[in-house]
Amino acid sequence: MYQRAVRDRLARPPGKPPCPVIVVGNLVAGGSGKTPVVAALAASLSAAGYAVSIITRGYGGGAGG
Repeated sequence: MYQRAVRDRLARPPGKPPCPVIVVGNLVAGGSGKTPVVAALAASLSAAGYAVSIITRGYGGGAGG
């Protein structure tokens, strides 16, 4: 089952988003300061006139509405 999941994931064609993307992350799950970095980066880019969207895939998260 694992082999099939990996094979299917690798078989997908690479996608290219229609806009610039910045990824903030590392191998540390929590406590490494990613959230403050994202907040500062978003504020700085927004002040410079860029439209900013933040997408998160946090542990156990769920968006309501």
